[in-house]
Amino acid sequence: MDFSAYTSKLQKEQKSRAEKAKREAEKLAREKDRVAAKLAEYEEQQRLARIERHRIEEEAALVAERERELNGGVDFRPRTLRAVPYDAAEQKGINRSKDKICLPVSVRTELSMQGAEKLGPMFFELSRGGTRTHGAALEFTARDGTVGVPPALAAMLGGSEEEAVQVKFARLPKGTFARLQPVGRDFQRDVELPSYLYCDSIPKHASEFPEFDRVAGFVPCQRDVEDVRAVLERELHTRSSLTVGDVLDIDFCGTLYRLRVLELQPQPQVSVIDTDMEVEVAPSVEYEEEAAVKAAAAARQEAELAEHTRVQEERARLEQEETARALANAEAVHRQRLHKAAHLPPEPPAGAEGVVSCAVRMPDGARLVRRVLLGESLRVLFDFVDAKGTADLQSYSLATAFPRRVFTLAEDADKTLSEMGLDGPQLAFFLEAC
Repeated sequence: MDFSAYTSKLQKEQKSRAEKAKREAEKLAREKDRVAAKLAEYEEQQRLARIERHRIEEEAALVAERERELNGGVDFRPRTLRAVPYDAAEQKGINRSKDKICLPVSVRTELSMQGAEKLGPMFFELSRGGTRTHGAALEFTARDGTVGVPPALAAMLGGSEEEAVQVKFARLPKGTFARLQPVGRDFQRDVELPSYLYCDSIPKHASEFPEFDRVAGFVPCQRDVEDVRAVLERELHTRSSLTVGDVLDIDFCGTLYRLRVLELQPQPQVSVIDTDMEVEVAPSVEYEEEAAVKAAAAARQEAELAEHTRVQEERARLEQEETARALANAEAVHRQRLHKAAHLPPEPPAGAEGVVSCAVRMPDGARLVRRVLLGESLRVLFDFVDAKGTADLQSYSLATAFPRRVFTLAEDADKTLSEMGLDGPQLAFFLEAC
């Protein structure tokens, strides 16, 4: 029997089992770590959720506490009630009828137990679909689960007539300031209205307000009756409260104008009962849009004018610079021509030995002629042409027709006529622009 082979096999099996056990242990450890991590993550999520719930509860408690403080200690949780048409206040001829609402008797019982009646008129916030307004309770005879809403408030809330609304108790401060804005441009066009004080001491004679002299179509006999201030005062007397976003229907001289409440002080919702309140009418949205369009047009025209002026000034500056450069260049050319004319060698006499008569035809047909010695360089001829001022400096070449040869200042100026093979008694050149 081969014990060495058996021993080797046994060792391999033991090693394989050990490695397998190690892998199983590592796998189990990883699984335990994964489960522990999942558990820790879950516990962390639960902890954060508890913290968030606690924060929300604290915030809700703070909001409820603030509302209780604002409401004089009254704790009336918001509730959803079905809106039903209600016009009893108007039918009974009650003042401030446009925002009088009717609530169930259970609401009065709950509020009476908290002493809400001792705080004065009981106001309620009504909200639906993100729109809110306020009304004052007239009576508590509505069926449970319903709230009587007058047409003016129903129109502000929008939605269907009997759609549910959120109702909550609200103690409103007395208003001190209101800014209204006409919905259309007609009010701004037809009426000019300065700021005024909404109180019983308002003068009733329009003649005390010179601004009305500029109102188009406003005749003297109407001013005492249709005084704009009195009309606004009369409209405010039909309401118990105002909320930012409310729309007021103003009947002025037989025309219905709609004004939106833009701003209120000291809060975005106020009581207008027994208060002196300053009222200001801002320009209408359309008026502001038209003014913005006109301002934009004026700004655009001003910008265009400024751009036109800038372009003209830039063009004038460039023209001046171009003129200055041209003058400077002309002056430099003139000085160069004078310099070359002064330094030309004397023209040899006709008929002398080694004298060649050179004629240069210019592009405009003019013809320049000078006698040059065969031993003189071609530069003399270039300088002669430059001195005459009939060609730009260093921007041309001289060429012969038969045979065709072209001579440039850069390559041929320092070569003599003999070296160039120009040894005839008469030579004809053409000036060609480079």
